[in-house]
Amino acid sequence: PESDIPAPPTSIAPQMPRIVIDNGSPSSSDLQREEKLQAHYTVKVHYKYTVALQATEMLDYKDLLDRVCEKLQLQKERVRLSYRSANSEDLTPLNEGNIKVAWSQAKNHYLKLWCDDVEVEQMTSEKNSDAEDIGQQKEPEEVKANEVVALFDYEAIEPEDLEFQQGDVILVLSKVNEDWWEGQCNGKVGIFPTSFVGEHTTTTPGI
Repeated sequence: PESDIPAPPTSIAPQMPRIVIDNGSPSSSDLQREEKLQAHYTVKVHYKYTVALQATEMLDYKDLLDRVCEKLQLQKERVRLSYRSANSEDLTPLNEGNIKVAWSQAKNHYLKLWCDDVEVEQMTSEKNSDAEDIGQQKEPEEVKANEVVALFDYEAIEPEDLEFQQGDVILVLSKVNEDWWEGQCNGKVGIFPTSFVGEHTTTTPGI
């Protein structure tokens, strides 16, 4: 008879217990990810070679100078930092007064600087002045330095780099430092390594 069939259960089955795994400390991958997130700013410095620094905040001039000198192993008294302002192609000396302006023009938290060794420049200028006193003419060298010829192909790595092919004649606009110059070639302006170019063979009439 139907009365012998037991009634269905009225209670709801309990939920499955949740298993919570707590390691107690973050994994190494989590720490590496967190460190990457904290490194918000990248500073690229062009010297005789190019170096990159990571910073978690916009450093003031003193801290930034300390970091650059430590990275390049230079004395602070000999270092001069420069940056390129947004409305000019010329390099502007960096100091405590315009460091905030330089950071404000950094795109995607990416600040680009140029570093010069002041003592080397002074020694070079003294040698030039001594040579002029002796009577050696420096003007022909300056004329030759205005134009150089590409010895090898150079492919631009950064947006500010000047790309050229072997044999191209490059007009030198300024000398960033001993190893990087700024020039114009094929209607484009940018910086390029001096090791890729040589003196232009075209002779100019004597003065």
